[in-house]
Amino acid sequence: MSKDIQTKEAVFKDLLLNININFIIPKFQRTYCWGKTQIDAIFEDILSNEKKFLGAIILQETRTEIATGSNYDCRDVIDGQQRISTLFWITMLLCEKTSAV
Repeated sequence: MSKDIQTKEAVFKDLLLNININFIIPKFQRTYCWGKTQIDAIFEDILSNEKKFLGAIILQETRTEIATGSNYDCRDVIDGQQRISTLFWITMLLCEKTSAV
């Protein structure tokens, strides 16, 4: 049985603003291990305000009902877990800092 693989270019902002998608880090993924060097590099890319290619992020559509019983589109993060986690954390920190001003 074969499944169609779909690829598309996406902007991180579009993933971030789609509140109907839950990103799930499967148990088989390694633990988060990025250090200061990798985080500084991605943060510098963000601050450069240039369009950057952040690498491939591979998502697999999975279950659509989570524990709350709410109906969401869920995606297992197959590749790109370190990058997507870091980008979400940076975004959260920036939101916290700007709302505190």
